[in-house]
Amino acid sequence: MKVVVTGGGAVGRHLAQDLADRGHDVTLVEQKRDLAEKLAQWAPDTRVVYGDACEPRILESADMRSADVLVAATGDDEDNLVTSHPTSARPCTSCVSRRTRLSWRSSATATS
Repeated sequence: MKVVVTGGGAVGRHLAQDLADRGHDVTLVEQKRDLAEKLAQWAPDTRVVYGDACEPRILESADMRSADVLVAATGDDEDNLVTSHPTSARPCTSCVSRRTRLSWRSSATATS
């Protein structure tokens, strides 16, 4: 299975490594250059793409169109929602989005 994971922090990198160890084709997207370089050395079986996953061109670089699953695992809820929102650049059918703030509500469920 082809998986794209956004966010190279503790959650994203450990998930990416676990998936790669299980034989999946994993691409990890990280927006901090120094961390992306460290991740490339730390996880040689994982393809690392440097850039902001909210940018369509970065998702294209990560070959998002051919992914089976997207895991939005950054520490930023808004970035995870933007990244996981279905678009022509992200047509895969399965998506998991990390949420860090329990108090966050979508505008669809918020009350006035």
